[in-house]
Amino acid sequence: MLAVADVDARQDVVAAFLKEPHRAPFFAPRPGAERQAEAVDLAGPAGDLLPDLLAAALTPPVGVEPHLVRFVPDSYWRGEARRLCDRSGAIVRLLEELHGAGVEQVILVGGPSSRPRPHALPSAGLGLTDRLGDALSLDEASAMRDAALAVRGRFAAIYVIVPDHSAIGPFDLDGAYDRASDRQETIPELLSRGYEDARNRFIAPVLGASGEFLRVPDATELGVTCDDGVFDTTDPRG
Repeated sequence: MLAVADVDARQDVVAAFLKEPHRAPFFAPRPGAERQAEAVDLAGPAGDLLPDLLAAALTPPVGVEPHLVRFVPDSYWRGEARRLCDRSGAIVRLLEELHGAGVEQVILVGGPSSRPRPHALPSAGLGLTDRLGDALSLDEASAMRDAALAVRGRFAAIYVIVPDHSAIGPFDLDGAYDRASDRQETIPELLSRGYEDARNRFIAPVLGASGEFLRVPDATELGVTCDDGVFDTTDPRG
């Protein structure tokens, strides 16, 4: 499931690939909303729109042109091309839609949130992209905090993974100079640190700690072949 903003219609578009029994109620008409105009069923003919919708979700709402997405002829928009982009506040909408689809646990991954402490202000950029990047980063960090508060109590658990510090902004495609460490920070390094954060903040403390309580499915559920009581561990599903 993903959510993007329709610049032309001034509303969010939620696209989802769901199986029954969640699919039918998710796309069913709702009071006070034109559900067909805002919901895209990726399990149908509109599934071909997924690459364009992903590109739109990665398009910043400021500083660049929105991504043009042409809907299928038999949809609500009758083959029209719409301008779509990201919207930081759409995370609340996305979490609400996930809850409505039966999701019980959520992992929120985002950019660095504020860690206020004295004498630790970052240097402000002077260029237009620096100022736009600061505004976008502020919007995204605030949206994530607001979203976590807005859906409190709806999910069994919400796990938040954000870096403690990063000098790279939304428009720093070649990395950025980090004054705190007096060196250039690169995109590959940021991705590597993201994997480390996921392992240290979720995989090890959550999955690792609860591993012994996880139910192990039997051979019938896995579809693993068995001859004379010996399971075939070479089966790719096993």
